[in-house]
Amino acid sequence: MSDVHGCVPYMKGAPPLVSPPHPTVELDEFQRAVVAHRRGPMLVLAGPGTGKTTTIVEAVAARMAESAVAVRPDSSRQGGSAVGQPPVLILTFGRAAADELRERIATRIGTGVLPTVATFHSFSYALLREFCSAEVFATTPRLIDAADQDSRLRELLTNAVREGRVPWPVELDAAIGTQGLAEQVRELLTRAQLLGFDELALRQAAEEAGIAAWAALADFLGEYLDVLDASGVLDYSELIHRAVVLASDPGISDILRRRYRAIYVDEYQDTDPAQVQLLQALTSVDSTLVAVGDPDQSIYGFRGADVGGILRFQEDFPTASGERPEVVVLRETRRFGANVAQAASRIIRRVGLGKLPAQIQREHRSPICVKRDPGSVEVITFDSGAAQAVAIADRIRRARLTGEVAAWSEIAVIVRSAVTGLPLIAQALESAGVPIDVVVDELPLREHRAVKPLLEVIGAAADSSTLTTERTRSLLFSPMIGTDGITYRRLARALRNLLAEAAPGVPPKSDQAMRTAVVDDTFWHQAQSRIPGDLLSPVAKLRAVITAAAAAIDSGAEVQRVLWEAWSATDWSSRLARLARGSGVAARAANSDLDSVLTLFHAASRADEVFGIARPVHAFLRDLESQSISTAGRTGSGSPTSRDAVSLLTAHRAKGLQWPYVFIIGVQEESWPDLRSRPSLLNPDRLHADGIGEPPRVSELLDAERRLFYVACTRAQDSLVVTAVASAGQSATGGEQPSRFLAELSGDGRDVQTCHEPGYQLASLNMSSVVASLRGTLEVSETSAALKQAAAARLARLAHQGVAAADPAQWWGVADWTRNDRELRSSTEPLRMSGSSWSQLDRCSLAWFFQHEAQATTPGNAATAFGSVVHELADAVTRGSLPADLEVLTNQLASVWPVLGFESDWQQADEFREAREALRRFLDWSDARTTQRVVGSELRFDTTVDVPGGEVRVTGSVDRLEADEAGQLHIFDLKTQRKPETAAKIETHRQLALYQLVASEGAFDEAVTADRSQPAGEGVGQESVVADASLVLLRVEDGSTGLPKVQRQAAIDSGQLKAELAATVEVVRDEAFVPTKNEYCDFCDFRSVCPLRKESTEVGQ
Repeated sequence: MSDVHGCVPYMKGAPPLVSPPHPTVELDEFQRAVVAHRRGPMLVLAGPGTGKTTTIVEAVAARMAESAVAVRPDSSRQGGSAVGQPPVLILTFGRAAADELRERIATRIGTGVLPTVATFHSFSYALLREFCSAEVFATTPRLIDAADQDSRLRELLTNAVREGRVPWPVELDAAIGTQGLAEQVRELLTRAQLLGFDELALRQAAEEAGIAAWAALADFLGEYLDVLDASGVLDYSELIHRAVVLASDPGISDILRRRYRAIYVDEYQDTDPAQVQLLQALTSVDSTLVAVGDPDQSIYGFRGADVGGILRFQEDFPTASGERPEVVVLRETRRFGANVAQAASRIIRRVGLGKLPAQIQREHRSPICVKRDPGSVEVITFDSGAAQAVAIADRIRRARLTGEVAAWSEIAVIVRSAVTGLPLIAQALESAGVPIDVVVDELPLREHRAVKPLLEVIGAAADSSTLTTERTRSLLFSPMIGTDGITYRRLARALRNLLAEAAPGVPPKSDQAMRTAVVDDTFWHQAQSRIPGDLLSPVAKLRAVITAAAAAIDSGAEVQRVLWEAWSATDWSSRLARLARGSGVAARAANSDLDSVLTLFHAASRADEVFGIARPVHAFLRDLESQSISTAGRTGSGSPTSRDAVSLLTAHRAKGLQWPYVFIIGVQEESWPDLRSRPSLLNPDRLHADGIGEPPRVSELLDAERRLFYVACTRAQDSLVVTAVASAGQSATGGEQPSRFLAELSGDGRDVQTCHEPGYQLASLNMSSVVASLRGTLEVSETSAALKQAAAARLARLAHQGVAAADPAQWWGVADWTRNDRELRSSTEPLRMSGSSWSQLDRCSLAWFFQHEAQATTPGNAATAFGSVVHELADAVTRGSLPADLEVLTNQLASVWPVLGFESDWQQADEFREAREALRRFLDWSDARTTQRVVGSELRFDTTVDVPGGEVRVTGSVDRLEADEAGQLHIFDLKTQRKPETAAKIETHRQLALYQLVASEGAFDEAVTADRSQPAGEGVGQESVVADASLVLLRVEDGSTGLPKVQRQAAIDSGQLKAELAATVEVVRDEAFVPTKNEYCDFCDFRSVCPLRKESTEVGQ
């Protein structure tokens, strides 16, 4: 037996056919009329749930039971039916549909020989194999899909134009090589092939339309087909075209018509003109042709399907007497009740049905509902997309847990677009603990969660410039590497500090520091010597993955091998495998990720097959990046699985399926219906079978959108819920508005419930929410004792059943206070301290702990960057690397200002003026300092100071150090704060005092000695004398002088200061971190968790 892509041509030596058993279902009068049809063409209009598949199965079974079992074989090579081959052919669309039909027919007829059940493409492929010469079919041709065809077209057309073989219009030259043009070329050539146009016919059409690009593509079409032939490759439209040519040959046509006395076509509304021509070649006036379909469900126009085909059936297939064939309407629907039927009817009744008789149209649009239960239809609007997703997730969970549906698989969520509609609802459902089944091929391959990091890694391996800061962050947080937020922030801070040491100035952003560690080998080696290995681990893992992929690329490996090296370089694959063997949400996600990765490897192997050579990584990535077509049909049927989960899919994918409970979400105006103009360079829509026409009108686009929405609505068996966002604003000002389809669906409101659910639903029916609600009941003081007792009893019951969150032993704050067994800071090493760190410890030791030990700081903002830039420029002037010229500094300022991340343009401009004024004040102040010499700028220090009870390692830098004629030192700290400090604060200012202390301990002796005007070596060993330390407030003007305000701290008592520093050291050693109220509390990053604040409750209180 030969089985090619689901097609069974014929069988030899088959056993005799056994009469089929009686029907297992009772047919209505309309179905019986179809089963009884025996000669000539018949059109069957079958709306949703009217039993079209059952009708086809019963008609085929009846036909086979009556047919002669033995058919005399033709004596030629291409003989007629072999002995035992039933003279019946069933054609449909898609392998899944063909498999289902074949299985149902096999079940229905019992033992015996199956008829030929095939898709149009698999049947055409079988025809080519049977009737083409051995030379033509020496090598089995490979079929390429639309995405691969785009890639091939782009390269072939680019080469043909560049080498002068195709006279391409000059005005379109810039489009050559772009993905957009490749897609339009594919659409035009496919349309031409489906309409039966060869090169000559396309050139004539180009002359008629006055489109020069069409004429160029007419020349290109022959070359394109020749290259495909030479490569042993066929596209789907050419496959059908060649099958039509073969079947139109009188000799072959006669064989096929004798072989297939009866032909049944399912989903006839999805045919294109070439497929209609194929059917005409296969049938004669004596043939039985039964075309079953529904023009209201014609939704694949973007694939070439022509709804006009089913509407023109009576003209395309006249009877033997030349009359219009019979039309039978399957009128009884068993899928849904009256409410769903009437609501859906209000959507589709506005779409015309061509020249079909009026009575036929009325019967088709008014089905008889067999179900007595009318079902329910609801239209609900929400304030936001997030509120919509959360509410739908809660509604679905309640439906399952309350028994409204018996299984998760009885529920489906349908969206218009997978890319924009699925992610939010999928996240909400998973968060609510709802098992979901998202068809893998709903999204372009590159968008899948598990695929994206692999593509980014091999892209970085091929070209490190593609690894942007955003991609670096994305990869580190991806499941491949698995970095957590705390580790990322700690590592970023360490890397930023390391970079700042090497290149003082504006500190790099965290993401930039991470990228530098990944791509810069020199900096990486430096980081390895300075930063603990466990902290560096995420970057080390990412570097290892990229290195493995790069090595494969350098060795000339194919894309599949490069992907394998990246996939194998971490434990990600084994982690996914372990998770996939489990159960629950994590297992389902892991299985989905593994499916996506397998699809990626399959696409990589196909790339080499399609092009016949090893595809470079950059070309493979470019192909995937340009593909807007989903991966349907590449590795599977794309249908939902049979496991118990809620199906998430698009309206196109939902066709042919049904569920008791259906949600259609995100039905917004401007997206459903999507009536946006689609500008085109080539205008393929103007090419028609009868000549040149106009592109689709808005009314035609609206009809297509109505049919798609109708298909979505009619998937519901019992309950249909349609939702949208109705935001407060009007559409003109950016507010989201529900689609016009919602109003049409609702009608007068008698059979549809409509409502708006305002706000955002916080509580949901999941275990976390239930436990939180019960615990909240216990903690509210106003709650009655009886209610608290009831809540406690329910918590105890949940805890007994294994819900950990309900067990008080697991609650934060209930267990006894614990003490860390490991010292926060080693007692055997000097305690490290800086001026700013001491200041914060002095103000509030708890805030210091959060920031310095828990690494809980918030990211730096534009205010921080303001100070960094001003300090850098002031340092450059002091060192002499920049002139003391305000215009030069202003230009430097302007070069970096746009990247500092201000929240608005006006703030950026205002702060720029402030920064320029700060620099002016600095220049004026610096110029006025003529009595003292500058010892250094941004002088770093690392000094160990003996204090009572131990040692303190003091680190940091001073902005400016000067010495007077007596050799005394003057320390200046440049500040960009907006307000001066009080006199009392200056007197005890910790940062200034610490600067004085380290200076007196000799921290700057080398700098002082190197700068002295007296001979080298003079003064070495002398104790440094510090005169004072001052804040220079560059944003605060000192009266009318135009100079910055300077706040001076007199010389300190070193002994007293060391005693105070020792007390601070004791706080850290004892780990006694307590909150202290101070004037900075309102601006503290940690006020939400501070025990002194009303909005915070300390864990354990």
